[in-house]
Amino acid sequence: YALRSEGFRFGGFNPFVGPVLNIPLDFIKFDPDTLVNYEIGAKGAALGNRLFYGGSAYFAQWDDVQTVVFNSTGNFAFTTNAPSLEAKGFELEVASRDLVLPGLSLGANFAFTENEFTEDARVFPGVRLLVAKGDHLRRTPRQTWALNAGYDFKLSGRDAYVRANYWHRDSNTTKGFNGGDGDILVPRQDVVNLSAGVAFGPTELKLYVNNLTDERPWLQVFPATTPTQADVVSTIRPRTVGVQLTRRFGL
Repeated sequence: YALRSEGFRFGGFNPFVGPVLNIPLDFIKFDPDTLVNYEIGAKGAALGNRLFYGGSAYFAQWDDVQTVVFNSTGNFAFTTNAPSLEAKGFELEVASRDLVLPGLSLGANFAFTENEFTEDARVFPGVRLLVAKGDHLRRTPRQTWALNAGYDFKLSGRDAYVRANYWHRDSNTTKGFNGGDGDILVPRQDVVNLSAGVAFGPTELKLYVNNLTDERPWLQVFPATTPTQADVVSTIRPRTVGVQLTRRFGL
């Protein structure tokens, strides 16, 4: 398949500007931003539908990126337009079932993203750049991937299974436009989950271990806005071992 898609956001107005707020009247209005995306890809199956595969590549042009920045004193925020951003990347996925061994399912996916702003931009003369040419969009890891494995089998005549999942995200940063969101390095993330279960008719007993290595990946990072505040980070649960009992009722 191949596609070309477009999108946009309306422009608007900043209701509070002027010398009192150290925001020039030129910033009372901000323009729409637009995105044009080109993508090509393919999906298919082989070996008697025991192997599935897919892949895609894309290029996107994001013009006049709308962003929230702070005034020259860092006390008030307003919306303006940053330079254009170019992004390109690709995604690959492959999965199999009953290919290597009856009952064994395997899967993997990988994604790569590269993006950069096309020019420098400064909001106020003599103040740090809004964004520099070649800067990357914040909070966007370059690589992500995941591996999955599962095995279905019989245990004393009952349906049973084991599952394993691993996912990874590259490190990235919160560095935003003109430093308004701080500059915190978000470390790489690697998480492993395991589970096993057995069915007793309509009842299923499942044992699981989520976050096997007890990682603390940073999912959302909110940098402090003043020197007296602390950064706030959200993460996932620590290593969790559990038992789940499920009963299915038919009509």
